[in-house]
Amino acid sequence: MLATRCPHCGQPQDFRPQSFGTTVRCRACTRWFPLPETPPAPPPPRKRSAFWVVLAALAVPALTCGLCCGGVGAVIGIQKQQQARAIAEADQLYADGEREEAVARYKNLFATVPADGRAEVVRRIVEHELGKGDAEEAERWLQRGLDDGLKLTFDSPAAKELLARAQRQREERGEELPAQKQAKKKRGFRPGKGPVPRE
Repeated sequence: MLATRCPHCGQPQDFRPQSFGTTVRCRACTRWFPLPETPPAPPPPRKRSAFWVVLAALAVPALTCGLCCGGVGAVIGIQKQQQARAIAEADQLYADGEREEAVARYKNLFATVPADGRAEVVRRIVEHELGKGDAEEAERWLQRGLDDGLKLTFDSPAAKELLARAQRQREERGEELPAQKQAKKKRGFRPGKGPVPRE
């Protein structure tokens, strides 16, 4: 494992050497960032100062009090951290080429994926399912992404064609994409009733 830091939150991250040159998700802030083609040089060893030892000794009682007084908030925070870690593990599997396992985890965790990462997860699922020949499953996830109003982009020609076909079918049925509905709401349009009257 080689270490690097998230460019968004600065938290240290460990990645396998084969992950460099790919896009990964930070385990701490869950934002996506590209890893450089080559791993960074290892940092020089650091000495631990007495400040951190004292801080840790003071943190234990404060944490105990916080858990007793604000246990519910702490449990929710822990659940979010666990979900973020599970998503980051799926990202690592995907980056390491273990796509079947990563996609299975993405599907199970999809409801907990932060909004800024959902389009990328749908892209990975659709591309993977098309790659293994399961167009029905790929279309199901593509439709879910469209229903969620995600801005979907794909790399493979097959996925691009599937997206274009799904969008054409929705237009032919007269369906509006969630983004179109949101734009009409902002302009003050009421479906079937016209513009909102001004007071």
